[in-house]
Amino acid sequence: DAARAAFLPLLIVQAVIVMFAGTGGVGAGILQEVEEGMIEYQRLTPLTPLAKVLGYLFGLPARQYVSFAVTAIFSALSILVGKIPFKAWGSVYLVFFTSAILYHLLALITGLIIKSRWRAGVISLGLVVLLNFVLPRLANFGFIIFSHLTILPVIMANFLDLTPHWRGMFSTVPEAISSPSVLFFGLNVSHLAFSLVVQGSLILTFIVILVRRWRDEQAHLLGKGYAVGFLIWIQVILLGNVLPLLERGSVITGVLKKRGFFVPEMYSISGTFEARALGIIYGVISLLILLPVISCITPQEDTQMIAFRRRKKFGQSHIPWFADGATAAPFVWIAAGLSGVAWAIVVQHLLTLPAFEGTGFPPPAWAVFTGVILVVGALFHFLIETGGRRAAWVTVFLAGFVPLFTSLVLVSINNRYFETAEYVVALSALSAPWQPIQWINQLAKGDAASFGPLVLFLGVHLALCLLLVIAWRRRRRERAARA
Repeated sequence: DAARAAFLPLLIVQAVIVMFAGTGGVGAGILQEVEEGMIEYQRLTPLTPLAKVLGYLFGLPARQYVSFAVTAIFSALSILVGKIPFKAWGSVYLVFFTSAILYHLLALITGLIIKSRWRAGVISLGLVVLLNFVLPRLANFGFIIFSHLTILPVIMANFLDLTPHWRGMFSTVPEAISSPSVLFFGLNVSHLAFSLVVQGSLILTFIVILVRRWRDEQAHLLGKGYAVGFLIWIQVILLGNVLPLLERGSVITGVLKKRGFFVPEMYSISGTFEARALGIIYGVISLLILLPVISCITPQEDTQMIAFRRRKKFGQSHIPWFADGATAAPFVWIAAGLSGVAWAIVVQHLLTLPAFEGTGFPPPAWAVFTGVILVVGALFHFLIETGGRRAAWVTVFLAGFVPLFTSLVLVSINNRYFETAEYVVALSALSAPWQPIQWINQLAKGDAASFGPLVLFLGVHLALCLLLVIAWRRRRRERAARA
């Protein structure tokens, strides 16, 4: 038991060395290579981009791996003396190294994109903290994919084999925190297999990003086809986790009881309210996945100018669809449409399950959910192609939050302004996850007069999208003429 008791503390020390110190070292090291011009020199060497990426991936954190090897001697002693089974420690260390590789790849990407050494190191460590301590909290609401970006689920699944034998009053503690598998649609998948799938998908994606950037410093982070495929894969994993959890019902109240919240009012929230809250959460997460994907594949002016010149030079009739300089509009529509369908599937389950006091999912809602995401995605895409990536993000931030804050001020002044605040909120594109849910709620009540906010939301943003399309077509003709 004493030998087993040393295993987890040693693992924590190793995680600090490899995952935190190693990630910061990779971010700072790759940026130093960029500042000294070594990256440009490496591009001239007769090695494949993949070989160069792997060389930096395992070479920059070499000191941290040596430090890990020193502590591994004591871990081996703990395993042998404590008689920890291979199934337990083998799966833990396998996910330990895949997590470390994932974080180091994230640091490599950050170091190549951000041209400030201290910012690259701080952002890399900040992302590691986000992945380990913030995003895993979403697993309580069915988004289990985020908890498996860390090593913790595999540790919990093997907790009994990694710790001393529990006796007396503590005999039920490991059983309460350990879970044998992950529900994925109708399958029971082990935590090890699910972690390897999730982390392996991201590792492959990060390697693709680095290889593309190594070949061309101005290349998009992801190709159009790969980005849409990656988004579809993430949505499939999210649906596979969320839908089985919804079948059990009482997701939010179950989490509150599990976490020990002793506020009786929180336990008595209605199933309808819980369904609306979960629907909004899924809509927010879908947008947080969609918008960065659109930003990755949408060309800016310099990329389009290169594509126009290349088309003119080689006498092409059009820019190839999958080229970085080609418009990303068709791929954005596909990605946004599929995100809207996934969101509608979740809400449809919520509103038809008895556990959530479902009121039914009207057939027009499929078009509403898909249309809302399509409008927001298209608006963001044309903002980038017309004005640039930075201008698009700033516009989304300002035009999104100003109406939200204004509505809060109106409600805080007097409750009589609540209806006015609803219309002010509809002016914000960031209210997209709220609008269809509120529309369904009003439809169930038979209050047709309350459809105004959704109509205003769609009307305003469709009009803005139309204006941006006109500006985008004019800007493209100007760029083609200049090329």
